[in-house]
Amino acid sequence: MQGNTPESWISAVRSRCTSDSSATSRFRVGTRNLNPASARKDRPMRKLILIGLAVVLITGAFAGLAAEKSKSGGLVVTVSDEVGPLPGAIVTISHDTGFVKTTSVQADVRGRVSFPVLRPGTGYRIEVSLSDYGTQVITNITIKAGESVEIPVILVQEMVETVKVVAEGRVVKLEETQKTTKFSEEFVQDLPVPGRFYQNVLTLAPGAQDADGDGNPNVHGSRDRDFKAIVSGVSNVDPLIGQQMGCVDPNSIEEMEVITAGAGAKYGRAQGGFANIVQRQGNTEAYDEIVENIFRSVATTPLSTFSIDVDTASYSNVRRLLNQGVVPPPGAVRIEELINYFNYDYPQPDGNVPFGIGVEISEAPWNPRHRLVRIGLKGKELRGRERPACNLVFLIDVSGSMSMPNKLPLVQRSMRMLVNELNARDQVSIVVYAGAAGLVLEPTPASDRETILRAIQSLRA
Repeated sequence: MQGNTPESWISAVRSRCTSDSSATSRFRVGTRNLNPASARKDRPMRKLILIGLAVVLITGAFAGLAAEKSKSGGLVVTVSDEVGPLPGAIVTISHDTGFVKTTSVQADVRGRVSFPVLRPGTGYRIEVSLSDYGTQVITNITIKAGESVEIPVILVQEMVETVKVVAEGRVVKLEETQKTTKFSEEFVQDLPVPGRFYQNVLTLAPGAQDADGDGNPNVHGSRDRDFKAIVSGVSNVDPLIGQQMGCVDPNSIEEMEVITAGAGAKYGRAQGGFANIVQRQGNTEAYDEIVENIFRSVATTPLSTFSIDVDTASYSNVRRLLNQGVVPPPGAVRIEELINYFNYDYPQPDGNVPFGIGVEISEAPWNPRHRLVRIGLKGKELRGRERPACNLVFLIDVSGSMSMPNKLPLVQRSMRMLVNELNARDQVSIVVYAGAAGLVLEPTPASDRETILRAIQSLRA
């Protein structure tokens, strides 16, 4: 028998059957042979025929599959992000006119999904998605016979922000007769109130108005002296004349409550309404951003200027914050003011020279090729009668935010110490702004210490 093909197997079977006429007369496919000896003799022939038929059927199936595959195409989708493959991504394939049933497949460890057998044509559509990533959709994909289309898909992580809004319905208590209007911090800050005085906000409550425009509210036609304002638990009304004693900075207000009727006994005996003003607590300070200077080449920019005034406030401020256990904000740390805080015992300038200059140059610790230059200035110290007379004018913020002990009270203590250092030729003036505005102390000789100290003591935030 030559070859190993279905035709050679069939030829072998036919030659075996024709070579033995007696075997042919006894052999019947699909029937029982009653001769046991003949049956045993025909078993090899029967096995040979069955094997041949199986080979023919298998070969035909593979040939049909190969022919079908040559008439179709394939699609391979690779899913990744900027880092690498994305296993587990879901790839869904569909077709505009139903060439393929909508199917979803999960990407393997390489981020790949394969659709090996697809009907050639256009209109295919894939959708790629993965949790925490955006969804990518690709449409109008064309599949060609005998070809496999490769489509890379890059997913981008998306940021999802959830905003939860919680609101509570106000319960009306029928047993209460008090009429109250509350203004939140946000409400006060957003109002374009002329002058930014808290009295202007009070008049926004129903039933409250400023009839004569003097800043003292009237409630339901009552006299303005019958209106009582409480600021952080302290009355803000002069008990003698019934007028508001001081202004409150709107920026310091956390909440305002205006009671126009039915106030409880805790608010006192005023009959023209009440205002309960709660101020914010804690640190509300703000600092400007520090912009670092860039490096400049001395070959192209040989000239450099700097101010000769001495500021040391940053050191005291940083020390205060650290003593309170608070990390200072970056804007509060000013290196030049920390350095200027200390006394370096520079020598006095000689003769009539107004100031002396000391210069030192050293290697920078972070780069030996860089140089650090320290320039120290020492002004001539004038003592006693050598100092010219001073005319000092102090402009002081007395807004509500200055009421903390480390603000206006600290300024007052510092000014009292300064008065002791002045001589009779010096003069002092005090002007306030923000919470109140105006001249508190006219130019006064330093020899009149009592008048100056009384004006300092009268300052109120």
